Amino acid sequence: PNFEPDILGYNIYCSETAGGPYNTIARNVKSNSFVDNRPTISGNYFYKIKAVDKSLNQSEFSSEIMTSTTGAPDLVLNLNFENNLTDNTINSNNSSSIGTVSYVDRINDNKALVFNGYNAFVQLPPNVANQQEITVASWIYWRGLSSWQRIFDFGNGENEYMFLTPRSGNGQMRFAMKNGGNEEQLNTTSALTMNKWIHVAVTIDSESVKLYLDGVLNAESNAFTINPLQFKPALNYIGRSQFSDPLFNGFIDDFRIYNYALSASEIEKISSLTSGIDNTYTENERYLSLFPVPANERLNISYSSNDSNLETKISVVDISGKVVISEQLDLVVDSIYSLDVSQL
Repeated sequence: PNFEPDILGYNIYCSETAGGPYNTIARNVKSNSFVDNRPTISGNYFYKIKAVDKSLNQSEFSSEIMTSTTGAPDLVLNLNFENNLTDNTINSNNSSSIGTVSYVDRINDNKALVFNGYNAFVQLPPNVANQQEITVASWIYWRGLSSWQRIFDFGNGENEYMFLTPRSGNGQMRFAMKNGGNEEQLNTTSALTMNKWIHVAVTIDSESVKLYLDGVLNAESNAFTINPLQFKPALNYIGRSQFSDPLFNGFIDDFRIYNYALSASEIEKISSLTSGIDNTYTENERYLSLFPVPANERLNISYSSNDSNLETKISVVDISGKVVISEQLDLVVDSIYSLDVSQL
């Protein structure tokens, strides 16, 4: 560390060969430690630093140090969305939000990130998906509406990408990759179930691409010829597409990226880490209708259930995910309830 009173920070330089040439990888670092989260394959890396003062004078280079990456299987990024976008791994892959993101309460004091579907998404660091093998896994609560929303989309534009959509134009959940040529696809038989927490995981290795739902293998293909390291995606989004597709509408929790393809037993294990997930919605939701929409004074709720003893609670949630009305309903089979929304 430099102890001069006008120190501004440090510039970090790196080379893949001893003695340089060096590339600047960070400027104005304030602390006396730094994490280089760019390396994605095994190898040696050589570093030097310079101190910079408030007049932008720079010191001479420091002595060179060498580090070696192990290439060991590891968790690259883990976003738990506990009121922040901080990476919980040692890699400091902290992310940033664009638009109006918010956090919704979960049981056991856990949070999830709310995506409102019209202006909110998350951007990840540019190197997190530069992996020859990869696993992307997360808990997803999709609120539906339009097709072609993205759970995630890692790429460099419309000709290089890898994405997962809860519903394609064919009504299927789809994982797809493209590296300038033809798009390679893995499709499920139907779209992702709406209004329910589901654990989703995609794995890529040299032999196959697999899609798991709630820890169970749902779809698999041995026809993929692409891996992310071939095109090194730099525009990495949660909830946004490389195209002008609709933004994601729903909640996401415990978003993870691994630098290897997890096994079936490992997928099953992380899908059992519910992080306080509570599936409060049931199949009875399909018998719910609301009118008129929009409602100025009162919102009428028509609800039909096969179980007249079922306890029912109606909640009204604003676009940021905040519950603004929550009432326990006393409903009998095929009844209508009127909710006062005049104060909203």
